[in-house]
Amino acid sequence: MKMKYLIIIGIIIVIVFLFLFFKKEKNIDSIKELYFSYTTGTHAEASVNYELVCKDKCILSFKDDGVRYDDAIKKEVDKKILKEIEIILKQYHVAKWDEFHKFDKNVLDGDSFSFRVCYGENHEVEASGYMMWPKSYHEVKKKLIILFSNYLRDEG
Repeated sequence: MKMKYLIIIGIIIVIVFLFLFFKKEKNIDSIKELYFSYTTGTHAEASVNYELVCKDKCILSFKDDGVRYDDAIKKEVDKKILKEIEIILKQYHVAKWDEFHKFDKNVLDGDSFSFRVCYGENHEVEASGYMMWPKSYHEVKKKLIILFSNYLRDEG
C-alpha cells in the first residue's frame, strides 16, 4: 500500500516538474508602453531614461546622463518601432524577467536598472535590480540603446 502512494506522489512530482519546465513563455506583443532606465553614477541626474508611450501616436522620451528630467527630449516616432522592440524582447526572452527584483546588499555605490513593458490587454513585465541583472540584460540594454538612438537621430 505504501508503495502505491509513493508511486502516485512520484507521478505528481514529475507532472508538476514537466508543467513548470515546459510552461509556455508569455508572448510580448501589442506593446503600449515601455520604460527603461539605468544609472550611470552617483552624481545628480546620473541616469539614462527611455520611455515610449503609444496611443494614437508613439512618443519616445529620452533623458541622458546629467540632464534634468524636465529637459528630456520628446519625439514622435513611427509605430514600426513596436515590432522592432518585440523582436528584441522575444529574442532574449525578456518575458522571463517578470518580477525580477534583486539587489546586492553588499554594494553601497553601484548601478541599478528599472524596466517595464505594458502590452496586450493589461499585461506587463516589470523588473528592477541593483548590481544584479536578469539573464541577457546587457545584450537587451545594448540593442534597445541602438534602436532608440536610431529613432532619436532620424529626422523623418
